[in-house]
Amino acid sequence: MNRKENKYVTKFRQMFMLPALFNGRHVQPLTIGKFQINALHVRWHYYALFGFYALNIIFSFTTMDVFSENLNSTVSGQWREYIEIRSGVIATVLCIPTYLFGSRNNVLMYLSGWSFETFNVFHRHVGFWMMWQSAIHGIAYTVQYVMNDSYARVWSQANIVTGTVATLLAGIMVIFAAFPFRHYFYETFLVFHIALAAAFARYCWDHVCRFGYEKYMYAMVAVWAFDRFARLVRIAVHGVYLNAELTVVGDIMAVNVKPWFDWKPKPGQYAYIYIADPRYKFWESHPFSVMESRDGTYRFLIAKESGLTKTLFRRAIKNSSGSTTSKVRVMIEGWYGEEPPIARYDTVMIVGGGIGVTAAISTALDLVHRARANQHISFYWVVRGRETLSLVQEQLNELARASNIDMHIFVRPGTSNAVNVETGSFSEKTAGASSGEDSDSTGSISEKNNAVANIPIITDVRPDFEQIIPAAIAEAPGSFAAFTCGPGTLVDSCRRAVTANADKGRGRVDYFEDAFSWA
Repeated sequence: MNRKENKYVTKFRQMFMLPALFNGRHVQPLTIGKFQINALHVRWHYYALFGFYALNIIFSFTTMDVFSENLNSTVSGQWREYIEIRSGVIATVLCIPTYLFGSRNNVLMYLSGWSFETFNVFHRHVGFWMMWQSAIHGIAYTVQYVMNDSYARVWSQANIVTGTVATLLAGIMVIFAAFPFRHYFYETFLVFHIALAAAFARYCWDHVCRFGYEKYMYAMVAVWAFDRFARLVRIAVHGVYLNAELTVVGDIMAVNVKPWFDWKPKPGQYAYIYIADPRYKFWESHPFSVMESRDGTYRFLIAKESGLTKTLFRRAIKNSSGSTTSKVRVMIEGWYGEEPPIARYDTVMIVGGGIGVTAAISTALDLVHRARANQHISFYWVVRGRETLSLVQEQLNELARASNIDMHIFVRPGTSNAVNVETGSFSEKTAGASSGEDSDSTGSISEKNNAVANIPIITDVRPDFEQIIPAAIAEAPGSFAAFTCGPGTLVDSCRRAVTANADKGRGRVDYFEDAFSWA
């Protein structure tokens, strides 16, 4: 991919496809003080949503055959009747994409190449509009019943009760799906949301099937049933009751699992982890990127947060009895996601932050194994705690032995100097960050076969990717791609840098992000 793309195409991508809404935050949420209030989508999501909202308004209020000579109804009555029926039909139809876009096994993800995050955005907005169409439908009929003095008589009818309950359930789901609820009370939100969605489906079914719209309910339930069945199949393939070894190093835990069948994940793919223990919330699951080890096990890196991750840390500490490892039974549901299409680019920059190194390393190893001629790879990892390097020493050594990759590891300031002597050792000479000098060093990671790889380590310096990426794009001899996975501040800064410099390269410049965001 050496050919430079048309300048107008590049400008279009810079304006509409690559940036976040205001070319600022996307994965990193907006805050008031320390309180997180919302996260913004990438810009093209808003254009797609604008088109969706516009079509809904057009379909709701156009081509209505209203005329004053109608002997059966007034003009206002005709308008009201059209709105009553049309809003109800649109709401019923929108039930299908609402359930489809919120499912993990959405066939449209594989047909379109869009991520689960993208469809999750559409899921919430389609559901939001479905709720409002239901509310308009109910309000319009309520006005009619009040005007006809029949409200008290019809209220007890089954179709009115079921429709009212379904609309109220949809409204409650929309309110409690707001970002603060999802972010701060995710586990409670998830159980609450699923329970409400099941109740909504039941009452919506009872309501619309009375009017001949049962085929839409069949489709809605089929989508939900297929997703749940596919989840069970994915779990069954890997094993229902797997032994997982937990290794805690600082604030990061490595979960090592060996599935029943060796279904190899693609680079950048992820899986959902359940704790298969009735003493814990075994129904909860969270997505984590995966990487493969030489012995056929799969490793997930988990940061200590809340909910499931906090439970895993507590379980590891409780069972360790002074050891660095412990065991727990888990279920693995995967693999999900698609590998980033970066193998065809001449220059690839891979940036990982913290546990985002899982996707970064698996992607970098895949490129190294492909051994494409004249492709150059730059690998950056920003990590808090030198001891964390021991968790991926095998993979780092393998990368360091490749001839077409430059590796840069940044150990964040204020971190512990502890090193796990059983898995690796690192020696460095450090210049203080306050001096303004880069602190370059070389770390040695010893493997069981005594092979040693020298890897540059930079301590007490925060890398500025809004300077690193433009320089890399300018130096790239052909096409350039940046792949990022990590905290919001890191990936958002990389997105801004790529967007601003997409027209500066000698070939096409692209950006790929592996960040699971609930924006």
